[in-house]
Amino acid sequence: MKHKVMILTGMVFLLLSGCGEAADAERGLIVVPELEQQISYSTVIVKRGDVTSTKSVICTYQQQEETSVTVNISGKLVSEIEVEKGDKVSEGDLLIKLGGSDLEERIREAEYKIERNKVLLSAIDDKESYAAEDLEDEIYIDELKLKALYEELEGSRIFAPAAGTVTWIKGQLKGSTSAEGEKVMTIVDETSCIFTLTKNRNTEFLSKDENVLMRINIGSAAGTYELMPVNTGEWGDKLYYALTDDYRDASIPVGTSGYIDVVLAHKENVLKLPANVIHDIGEEHYVYVPGENNVREMRYVTTGIEGDDGTEILSGLSEGDVVLR
Repeated sequence: MKHKVMILTGMVFLLLSGCGEAADAERGLIVVPELEQQISYSTVIVKRGDVTSTKSVICTYQQQEETSVTVNISGKLVSEIEVEKGDKVSEGDLLIKLGGSDLEERIREAEYKIERNKVLLSAIDDKESYAAEDLEDEIYIDELKLKALYEELEGSRIFAPAAGTVTWIKGQLKGSTSAEGEKVMTIVDETSCIFTLTKNRNTEFLSKDENVLMRINIGSAAGTYELMPVNTGEWGDKLYYALTDDYRDASIPVGTSGYIDVVLAHKENVLKLPANVIHDIGEEHYVYVPGENNVREMRYVTTGIEGDDGTEILSGLSEGDVVLR
């Protein structure tokens, strides 16, 4: 008879326990029984503060004015390239040499021969002598040859058509054969460069009337810069920004990428918690809070803005509540 009473008592305890858990669940509170092995938790306090949600958009430093360097003669050997990618050049600087390396030597020899014959001619008293006439003829012919050499030199030298930075040189250019009209180099006027963004859902939060901060994470230009909107009448699929006056002297290579943090949402003086203490069940959110008798409890909460350094709490918790990590 005692055995029957013990079994019946155990069944009643289980039924009562099950009813208690069901009641808690209806209230939005779930009790998690403590394990036999004690577990310690760190805690965080529900506080008030500002919550800001941002997204980074990429912008690229691009030139507005680009000059192409082309070859003006065909069939010449590209013997020398006088610049490298990244070099700054002035208008008229020598960029490329075409033809054999003996052209300048031939010019020097012709110049020397002409000067020598002029000296010899000046030493002859009788300018109508055969010797004088021969020297005059020779000087005349050599000057015609020198003029042709100069013309050949001019045609075999490519000079910078504008000032700027060399941003591109055709691959394997040295040692190749020139082709008239072929593009072999690009020079960019970096003073006319601006930052360009491609329109997306995040750029819709940018204003044509507000400056933004832009950061470059790597490279020689790494740092934070202030940008101002420009060419706003042309904003469409592209948005344009330029460095403000305080950063005009910054040296930023063409093609450098930067990041603008766009503010998507912002609220001040709201309840907030670190995102890593908030858990999800489907579309619902909950946190763990300490309960009575060292029992950990789940408490459902309603969240708002998911910010960069915290999540807004709309309901389910009050300021000063303790939450378990």
